[in-house]
Amino acid sequence: MATALPSYAELQCVSHYAFLHGSSAPEQLVQRAAGLGYHALAIADECTVAGVVKAHLAAKEVGLKLLIGSQMMVTPEDGTPPFSLLILAMNKNGYDNLCELITVARRRANKGEYLVRPRDIAAPPPDLAALRGMPDCQLILLPRYGVAIEVIERQAAWLLQCAAGRVRIALFLHFRSFDQEHRDIVAAVGAQVDMPLVATGDVHAREIGEATAGHDDRDPPRRAGRAVRISPGVERRTAPAIPGQAWQSLSTRGA
Repeated sequence: MATALPSYAELQCVSHYAFLHGSSAPEQLVQRAAGLGYHALAIADECTVAGVVKAHLAAKEVGLKLLIGSQMMVTPEDGTPPFSLLILAMNKNGYDNLCELITVARRRANKGEYLVRPRDIAAPPPDLAALRGMPDCQLILLPRYGVAIEVIERQAAWLLQCAAGRVRIALFLHFRSFDQEHRDIVAAVGAQVDMPLVATGDVHAREIGEATAGHDDRDPPRRAGRAVRISPGVERRTAPAIPGQAWQSLSTRGA
């Protein structure tokens, strides 16, 4: 007898408002998630909430719970590697804090860019004291694929100091070469610092076929298209392989 799948909420999804990253409209993502039976969907474009209005209207129509958030690169001032953070608003106050952080990050950078510093969250200036620890928000560390465990440990420890009780570490796998190693590292860090793991899809598109930009060339067997040389001057085209990012779409449960 088949076991019923538990409820699933996709927490890491970008729309086409994340320029050069997402390829689907917010309302399309909402409709797709509802059709697949998702419990909820978070629209979390990079350092913007531009897509949430359309997503909200679509979610009301289809009866899907919508979570509002944003993912952003945090750049330390000490020269250590930048890291990605997903921030999800828990209520209106959390949404206000998220919007204020986005404004701060955008205003200090050139148009079309942003700059988030760890101190914006850990120790903001007095006029931005409300952002300390990002109250009423969930903070999820998004470990980079292939990064050493020591680096992720430092990032996780910093995050715990900022917002203990409201932090998670994400695990997303897309059939790449070192998935097992990445899974082991993330699980080990989570266990060491007592940070719960959450599964995310790092979704960039509504469905396979739309996720075409920016695929991961670190996994050559998944590059789109392949030519096999049979003899000098003669090549045979094989069926295109699915780019790594094509897996980053809203998928049927159990797929």
